[in-house]
Amino acid sequence: MLVEAGGRCVFVHGAASGDGPPVLLLHGAGGDHSIYRFLTRALANRGFRALAPDLPGHGASPPPAATTIEEMAEVTAELVAALNLNQIGIIGHSMGSLVGLELASSRPDLVDKLMLVATSGTMEVNPRLLEAAEQRSPRAVDMMVDWIHRGADQLGGHPQPGSWSRGLTRRLLERALRTGTLAVDLRACAAYPGAERAPKVTCPTLVVVGTADVMTPPRAGAGLASAIPEAELVELPGAGHGLVFERPGELLELAVSFLRP
Repeated sequence: MLVEAGGRCVFVHGAASGDGPPVLLLHGAGGDHSIYRFLTRALANRGFRALAPDLPGHGASPPPAATTIEEMAEVTAELVAALNLNQIGIIGHSMGSLVGLELASSRPDLVDKLMLVATSGTMEVNPRLLEAAEQRSPRAVDMMVDWIHRGADQLGGHPQPGSWSRGLTRRLLERALRTGTLAVDLRACAAYPGAERAPKVTCPTLVVVGTADVMTPPRAGAGLASAIPEAELVELPGAGHGLVFERPGELLELAVSFLRP
């Protein structure tokens, strides 16, 4: 469904109606709601109102893309208001974790619980990757696909029938590269001062990192968790940056346990 949020149209996958606790799932750089197809359905089956929006300029949400993490968080806050939600749970992956961090630190009245997946307070972006993205070179997609998918998901085995993780990631990133959105996202991640925002987060927070993550190394996620007053850290051995693809079942159980009122 398309929702007007602060003068923008935002596409949202999921059902806003119902009595279950609302959970907003925020995608990473160059992505859209489709990375959460398994989790949104599985959370809905567990009684949650699971909603996965396409951030501006991504997926079915029309351009322009928001150029900063702060702007993405503002649009998300407007979306929460438009959907008549309050005290939401948030699951954010990579860039989406920064959007969740900003929303929780700037609008604590909106966020009940925060789950940050494959995250870092200072999300450094490889200079070669950023240059390739700005030049709209296919090398950017090749680098990101290889860095995201380093685990067993390369061989299949996703619990959602017919899902091919590497293929989905490549399709999303290729589209974001063509539109220039990928470079915008990467610049926004690199510029965001997450380490400064972390101490302002007052809600219960769960930080989930993969020990084999080369894009947001586990030590960076651990550092962010230590800076948030009420944060717990969970490390998944052998998992890489693509946790939503590699370990969806484990993420589901962590989410249900953490987000349940």
